[in-house]
Amino acid sequence: MPKPIDVLGMGPTRTVTQTPAGNYLITVTPPEWTGIKKGKSIRLSRDQYERFVLWMGTQKLIQDVFPELTSEQREILLNGT
Repeated sequence: MPKPIDVLGMGPTRTVTQTPAGNYLITVTPPEWTGIKKGKSIRLSRDQYERFVLWMGTQKLIQDVFPELTSEQREILLNGT
């Protein structure tokens, strides 16, 4: 479930690709108004992907959902930068 800001078209675009190994590649592209043309990707395990989906529908802090990720990795999930 997208966060409300995504519904309004003001948030980043997120795409998910399942890899042959069973991991998930999340690509996050910032919104057009930022001027950033290329997004960034992060590979998540199945457990992390399930938490990612739940996080998208909540108001929880990303650092609480993904304490094992670096701040840079969490920033990619948040806005693609």
